[in-house]
Amino acid sequence: MEFTGRWFFPVAEIGSKRTLVYSVGGNLGYGLGDSGASGKELPVFERYFPGGINSVRGFDTRTLGPKQEVCDTTGATCVNSETGGSQQLIFNNELIIPLVPDAGIKGVLFFDAGNAFLADDGIDFTDLRYAVGWGLRWLSPFGPLRIEVGYPLERREGESSSVVLFSFGAPF
Repeated sequence: MEFTGRWFFPVAEIGSKRTLVYSVGGNLGYGLGDSGASGKELPVFERYFPGGINSVRGFDTRTLGPKQEVCDTTGATCVNSETGGSQQLIFNNELIIPLVPDAGIKGVLFFDAGNAFLADDGIDFTDLRYAVGWGLRWLSPFGPLRIEVGYPLERREGESSSVVLFSFGAPF
C-alpha cells in the first residue's frame, strides 16, 4: 500500500515566462508482511529499496534501507547486502528555476530525506537519510531528460561523497 503526493507552488515571477517554483512531495509505503499486518515475510520483489533519482537523490539507486551481512563460504570476505524494507518514507523538496524557458531547460536545487524500515522496527525518523543537490532538466522533443548531482549528508562508510544520476522519460 502506498501514498504518494506532489505539490507545486509558484514562488516568484522572474520575467515573462519565468516562474520560480517550489515543489514538495512524499511517499509513504507500507507492505503487508515482514512481521507486519499479515504476519508473513514480505517477498523481495515487494520490498522497498530507496535511493536514486526518483527517491533520495544523494544515494545510489536501491542502496538505502535494511542491510544484512553476507559472507563467502570461508567467512573471510563479508559485505553488507541490501535486503529491503517493508515500510518506506520519502520527502522531496525542490526549487525549480527556469533557465531557458523557450527551450524547456530548467535548473533544480533539492533537499531529500528518506529510508526504508522493517515492520518490527517501525518508521523511525531518527533513521532518515538526508541529501542535497542540484540538477538540469530538459523537456526535449523525445521526452524529459534529467541529470542531477546529489550529496549525502552524514555520509557513512562505503558511501560516495556525491552521486551523478541520469534519467530519460517520466518516472512511474
